[in-house]
Amino acid sequence: MNYHIQYNPQSIKDLKEVLSFLYEIHPDLPRRFRSLLAENFEDLDKNPERWSPLSNGIRAIRMNLSKRLSYYCFYKFYEQESKILILRIIPQKADPDQWPKD
Repeated sequence: MNYHIQYNPQSIKDLKEVLSFLYEIHPDLPRRFRSLLAENFEDLDKNPERWSPLSNGIRAIRMNLSKRLSYYCFYKFYEQESKILILRIIPQKADPDQWPKD
């Protein structure tokens, strides 16, 4: 089944920050990250329940560009609405207080 993937405003801001940070490290990293994101979103679209809920129905995909460049993509899956809402895209090393709560 195809689900409609939506981004909340914070996740868009997060993505811009991640891409900007990666570009400062190396100009090719944003392209690689977008490619990794696309692969994961393809899997997410096919099976959004693949990743177990952490709390309040929030799930996380771990994406690794390298050992030092790992990110979480937090999302909520709304089966009745055929919708996936991307909540945050943040570094794995980020303070857990930055993780979405609801």
